[in-house]
Amino acid sequence: MERMKCIFGISVFFCLFAFAGVAFAGEIKLPEKLTDVVTNLCPVTGEFSHEEFAAIHKGKVYHFSCATASFEFRKSPDVYIAKLINPQESELTVKNPDAICPVTKKSVNPGLFNVCGKYITFYCSSKCSHKDFPGKSADLPQTKLASEAVYVPENGQKTPEKK
Repeated sequence: MERMKCIFGISVFFCLFAFAGVAFAGEIKLPEKLTDVVTNLCPVTGEFSHEEFAAIHKGKVYHFSCATASFEFRKSPDVYIAKLINPQESELTVKNPDAICPVTKKSVNPGLFNVCGKYITFYCSSKCSHKDFPGKSADLPQTKLASEAVYVPENGQKTPEKK
């Protein structure tokens, strides 16, 4: 009898979990446009910045020299924004403002994205970003763009990567 209660409890838990995933799947709102802030030097370390390490803060995408720098940026973004040297801003068009992953058709994680040219695409997992990333070649290293990206929405709460 105890075993049946346990199995029933686990079944109810998974049903509620699945329902919650469906209920909140459409809750993510992505803007149609963002601003890409490009600088040669990382505002955190002073080293060369790279596209694959990025964070979004108040509608702008910032690039860093490493993952550690992007995480440090989250702690005090305004301090590091003030340190930017000759930032060049350009408009990015969000390719999937409906917040649906182009690979799986599932709801995206706003912390997982790739910037390519004038476009930014959001994904549900880093595996999807690697499948969809243009110019991917067997002899080129896999991009870490999505797996290292950090989304900092207007309310300041961070969105961790979905596992």
